[in-house]
Amino acid sequence: MNKNVLVFGAGYVGFSLSVVMARVVNVTVLDIRDEVIDDINKGKSPIDDQGIDRHLSTALDTKRLKSEKYSVSLVEKADFIVLALPTNLIESDGSFDTSALDDVIEKISKIDRRKPIIIKSTIPVGYTERVIKKYKLTECMYSPEFLREGRATHDNLHPSRIIVGSSSPLAKEFAQILDDASHQRDTKKIFTDNTTAEVTKLSANTYLAARVAFFNELDTLALEAGLNPEQLIAGICSDSRIGEGYNNPSFGYGGYCLPKDVKQFQSSMLNYGVKSPLIQSINLSNQQRIDDIVSFVEKSGVKNIGIYRAQMKQGSDNARESVSLALLEKLASKPNLEVKLYEPKIKLSEQVRQLTITDLATFGEWSELILANRDAVELQPYKRKVMTRDIYNEN
Repeated sequence: MNKNVLVFGAGYVGFSLSVVMARVVNVTVLDIRDEVIDDINKGKSPIDDQGIDRHLSTALDTKRLKSEKYSVSLVEKADFIVLALPTNLIESDGSFDTSALDDVIEKISKIDRRKPIIIKSTIPVGYTERVIKKYKLTECMYSPEFLREGRATHDNLHPSRIIVGSSSPLAKEFAQILDDASHQRDTKKIFTDNTTAEVTKLSANTYLAARVAFFNELDTLALEAGLNPEQLIAGICSDSRIGEGYNNPSFGYGGYCLPKDVKQFQSSMLNYGVKSPLIQSINLSNQQRIDDIVSFVEKSGVKNIGIYRAQMKQGSDNARESVSLALLEKLASKPNLEVKLYEPKIKLSEQVRQLTITDLATFGEWSELILANRDAVELQPYKRKVMTRDIYNEN
């Protein structure tokens, strides 16, 4: 397919999608960082994602993928423009900062308002229709992504569904590009209006967060009542109406998506005058889980507490909204405890670095109790010290 796709953003969403789409179309990835552009063109991925290096190498060999800085000519040549830019949560009111998207959409509109724009960023409900009206766009559509950080390439190659907030011929053509680029054929395609697509994204992540919170509350009960959580969860999830997804206990959910999407969905419900006590309780439950783990640690009577890895989830290369860092902060505030973090890879703030050990043997020897959100093979020598709620050893 001799089509040119321009992608704004080389993060998890934008870059993993670019590498996969390059199997069937020509893709140019834009980024503002010179070092990221150079790395991509030399075959080095800017994200740590399972399997991406092999697909990046193939994309470069076939000359279907390149990275550049923004230029007007690239917009003019593009058949489709994908926006995968950050939209950070504004904590004060639960809304999203869409300024990066706004700036790019305004630029594109001044060049050609007819260009097909596909928004992949997580956005507030109603955003797409607002920018269509503001900039008089003729083909702007929201297409939510459902990716796991660390497994984004795999998820793009094996999509559960393809959703596009339009049923125009161009929307169907873009959906077919995603289908053709995948390892499967005839993925379920759902064409909706833009607002429905936006709500689908936020509500799907909110439901997943609710499942995590539910099974963590159940695990807290198992801890306090002396129950076997694995047997308990197996008994519940054997019901086909419930199923086995997102049932592995943890210290809580963190990361870039679930916390902010729950808050944004709650804010969107309020904007429409919908009371949502269930939605409001999800992040509260997640925070309570962290408090429960801290309480359990205090009751254990040990003094030297080690926390294993700052990553927001297993396989990730960042610590955004990490539950491990939330535990570190709470435990470090307890005057009767000494707390250290083992983190050999991720760059952390100066304050956290002061509490960080980068050598595993030193960390293992110092710790009387090691908190591990997810178990790991390298912790085997210290197994008797490890506290984890990880039953299935999964992300």
